[in-house]
Amino acid sequence: MAKIGEYRLKAYELLYSRPICEYSETIEKKKRLNILIIGNGWMGNEIFKASFWAGQFVNSELNITVASQNALEYGAQILSTKPESSLPALKMYVEQKHYANLRFINIDIEKSLDETGLAPLDFVNNRYNYIVISLGNAEHNWLAATELITQISKAKEGGVSHFGKSIINIFNEFSIEIDRSNRDDLINYGSENDIEINFFGNETGKTEKELNRIAMNINFAYAMKYDQRSNKSKVDETFEKSRIAEFVDSPMDYEVGDVSVVSNFIGSNYSADSSFAAVVHIPMKLAICKEAVPDQDPLDTLKDAIRRKNNLYRKLVAMEHRRWNAYILMRGFRAPTVQEEIKYLYHEGNTHQDKKRLLHICLCDCSEKVSLENNFDRLYHEWIEKKCPKDFPSELDRASLRVHQLTKILSDEVDVNKILESIRGDCIAYNNFKGSIKKLENDEDHSLVLY
Repeated sequence: MAKIGEYRLKAYELLYSRPICEYSETIEKKKRLNILIIGNGWMGNEIFKASFWAGQFVNSELNITVASQNALEYGAQILSTKPESSLPALKMYVEQKHYANLRFINIDIEKSLDETGLAPLDFVNNRYNYIVISLGNAEHNWLAATELITQISKAKEGGVSHFGKSIINIFNEFSIEIDRSNRDDLINYGSENDIEINFFGNETGKTEKELNRIAMNINFAYAMKYDQRSNKSKVDETFEKSRIAEFVDSPMDYEVGDVSVVSNFIGSNYSADSSFAAVVHIPMKLAICKEAVPDQDPLDTLKDAIRRKNNLYRKLVAMEHRRWNAYILMRGFRAPTVQEEIKYLYHEGNTHQDKKRLLHICLCDCSEKVSLENNFDRLYHEWIEKKCPKDFPSELDRASLRVHQLTKILSDEVDVNKILESIRGDCIAYNNFKGSIKKLENDEDHSLVLY
């Protein structure tokens, strides 16, 4: 048995060390990321949610298949749009925005894991390049992996074309794992059939430390964005507290009972988690950079794109926002309606998001091409009236404009004269403060410079 947070971190380590994009197939210049998850227990659930956002890639098709004893029931639960739904935005982003193609297939694990038991996966008409097995039982995992190698190989021998590399990732169940000799036999069997076998789960080492180090640095960079005087040690200390609260202090799996998407980290407490998620997706961005400039170190290409703000940079920005969308909806968030924007955002202590009701105005698509002018009010009204400039604003532009309007409504309600009257004092500091407030009212440059 293990804490639920451990499953999530192990899923992150897997997707970082074995990026999905490295096991894709390319057909007619379009990548297809074909993922098969066998088992939807705690680990299977975490792999599903993480692969949904970690698999977001440019010019690609993400296909995720979940196979288990109760896969159809699981699929109905996570795609529900009822008021009590735990992932209310998922169905729209699957069916309308095409973030992924999802399939849920029931297989009788308890009865058999042989050719008959896995027949519903149909290896002749379906290709699976990235496979994760987590059935809650080490022996079952081993049997399923063995049979998968056999069936994929038979399909190839029968004329089924497979493009790209294939990998089977087998979770070392926290309770018991496969012994070394059986692991080696399985690795050799996979190698003989051009299938990589990877065991993951209970080992600790380089990947875990690297994830934590980069996530901590990303968290600090985010803090610096809002306060360039941020102290690194203090920010890191806060991050560590968040990491412990979000992962280490999570309940044991047996304390929760049956798999419940609701109880499994849905919500707004994701300070450390969001940084880890950003790290997990870095290999995908580097892969795009490698495609753009094959003969150059992708990290150098990335740095150059950020500096130049070129087309590659725009593509990376759009993909990162798409990744973030997929991530935040897996936290249970959805975009607010216009009525909810007015009622909840920037009220009751809320900003552009409402963490209590799980609403986020930035949960929308981002364009690679559009750029906003400074005249927000005019552009917003043109967008509403469909009288837009040549570059039609994207959904994210609309969100920026909408936030501008919502905060302007609130600022218009502020009586600046009353604020100025409440500031008493004749020294130069008070006078500078009053002057800055007047600059803020007039929306002048350098409004916050007091001296």
